[in-house]
Amino acid sequence: MSKWLKEDGPKAYERYETPQGKQAQVGHFKAEWNGSIKRLYAFVMVLGHSRMMYLEFTEDERLDTLMGCHLRAMQYFGGRPDTMLYDNMKTVVQGQDEQGHPVWNERFAHFAVHHGFLLRRCAPYRARTKGKVENGVGYVRKNFWPRIRTFTGLIDLYIQARHWLDTVANVRIHGTTHEVPMQQLQREQLKSFNLIPFEEMERHGRKVSAESLISYESNRY
Repeated sequence: MSKWLKEDGPKAYERYETPQGKQAQVGHFKAEWNGSIKRLYAFVMVLGHSRMMYLEFTEDERLDTLMGCHLRAMQYFGGRPDTMLYDNMKTVVQGQDEQGHPVWNERFAHFAVHHGFLLRRCAPYRARTKGKVENGVGYVRKNFWPRIRTFTGLIDLYIQARHWLDTVANVRIHGTTHEVPMQQLQREQLKSFNLIPFEEMERHGRKVSAESLISYESNRY
């Protein structure tokens, strides 16, 4: 190529198609209702192969809330993928080590092991690595959220979101795959998740004090 020719155009990216059952991508965004000070948080999960989507709104981003959303998403899909891909969601990623590897929230990592999926973090400053869920979040913002005229609480909003998933989002012809996500879900080959609740299996190591007491969640027993 001549040195006088410059490649000033946009970079081209080869689209990566996820194999069946390989990966789900998790995203989230804050949503204000009628300018209210109280914020809602949208949890979005998209299966990489079929583009099947799950949506739920919460009032906080606490770890227990996040794990509950994951569980209900897996129940909705009828299984779980091999891996889950995240950005630097503070509830999930606590930081990184000297080699740049993510340091996962220990309790959430145990939750993932309990249900059998691996944790992955998208490459920093490379939003395209989780483009499927980013597109899904944009679709929720533009298609679902403007439809909401009123709701009485989280349960009502959950019902409206579920109706939208079942009658619009997951039964439309997807703009990228040109397939219907609900139909493609049958090809995902998802694995079974653990039917035993994580809370029943969770273990916390504690040291017994000289007074024969242990400390748990700021209380002594």
